[in-house]
Amino acid sequence: EKEVKEVFTKRSPTLAKDISSFPSKSEEKIASFFNVSSFAIVPIIVQEDIAGSIFVGNGLYYDKIDEQDLEFLSILSEQTAVAVGNIYLYQETINALDANPLTKLPGSSTIEQKVREKLKRKEKFCH
Repeated sequence: EKEVKEVFTKRSPTLAKDISSFPSKSEEKIASFFNVSSFAIVPIIVQEDIAGSIFVGNGLYYDKIDEQDLEFLSILSEQTAVAVGNIYLYQETINALDANPLTKLPGSSTIEQKVREKLKRKEKFCH
């Protein structure tokens, strides 16, 4: 549903503390779907894009999610975003180092390496 999707794609954290006082229908629907009495949703933002979200909810008989939980999840989200961003940068660097400067296509060393790896695997299974 559109309104639920909006909560998961917001660029800022959402904290819904108590099932009895959810300020929006979308938060009510999320709580009902996951059968929780409180929840937090924190976006993982990598290079200005939302790469995902962290969702944490509690059961009806457990302590409610609070500001301290939200702070912890925000730190976790930031660390996750840094790790994912580093993966993107690493991949871009590898691609740039390996690319043919004229065509920007993977260099012959990559193609040769892949062919060699496949031949080695084939040799293992043939013997």
